[in-house]
Amino acid sequence: MGGITVGRLLFTFIALRFSSEWLYGIAPFLVAIVFFLLPSAHSEPFLLACMALGGLGCSILFPNSISSATEGFPKYAALISGSLVAAIQLGTGFSSNIIGMLNENYTLSSLFQFSTIYALVLGTLITFLIFTKTKKEGHGQLS
Repeated sequence: MGGITVGRLLFTFIALRFSSEWLYGIAPFLVAIVFFLLPSAHSEPFLLACMALGGLGCSILFPNSISSATEGFPKYAALISGSLVAAIQLGTGFSSNIIGMLNENYTLSSLFQFSTIYALVLGTLITFLIFTKTKKEGHGQLS
């Protein structure tokens, strides 16, 4: 089983019992680590571990993005959910073409390592939003 499948199952069970905000906050950083380490994966076990870790991080991001957005804007739940699904499908479809074009001038390794930047930006943004939300609620810390 892949990292995404296992991660979604684990995430579901954790979310039923505990607040999943802390997982949502660290998921982009897991993906950033994978983007950074993937080019140095010279053995199959290390490559497999990187891909499983990346799948785990992605499995947390997508479902929690939908649930957080629909919770915050219940009137637009269908629009938000549909937009996120469309965005992931478009991203999957376009990314291989864009990476193919960029690969003419840049190595695949450098493209993966560059991707670390936007994963870190996403992680920083999510962490900021979580702490801002908890301070508004008077908690001041992650649940």
